[in-house]
Amino acid sequence: MKKNSRPSSKGKPSSGKKPDSGKGGKGKKKGKKEAEPFVSKYPDIDYTNLMTVPKIDLRIKLINTKSEFGYMEITVPSTYSLAKIVELINIKHSFSCKNIKLFMEISGVRKNLDKLLYLNFQELDQKGELDLFYEFDPVIHPLLEAGLV
Repeated sequence: MKKNSRPSSKGKPSSGKKPDSGKGGKGKKKGKKEAEPFVSKYPDIDYTNLMTVPKIDLRIKLINTKSEFGYMEITVPSTYSLAKIVELINIKHSFSCKNIKLFMEISGVRKNLDKLLYLNFQELDQKGELDLFYEFDPVIHPLLEAGLV
């Protein structure tokens, strides 16, 4: 009678164990190396303050509405551009807005920010808290009006 064992490639009888291919086998697990803390050449400088970006608390309100639907409070880095704020407003309204116009109230006068959308809050010299106002035109499409008969 013949045994159903195959000879190994080296001519030695097989021991029934699979050869170690190096993948997924039980072996010594390597520990994760911890990152070394940053050591500065210049100990007088506090790098944590240099790497933090100042934040601005925004209160964004829809003009001519008194409901919570048109009100949003967010905290953003001062490096955000006004165009990113317009995008956040559009996301809040489920992309149903077009021609979003931003306004900033300075001493009772609303200033239109449409031509300044490429600027960020640092370039506008805004710090801390800021009130922004917006208005928009709704998206009009025949398929959106199909259910309104």
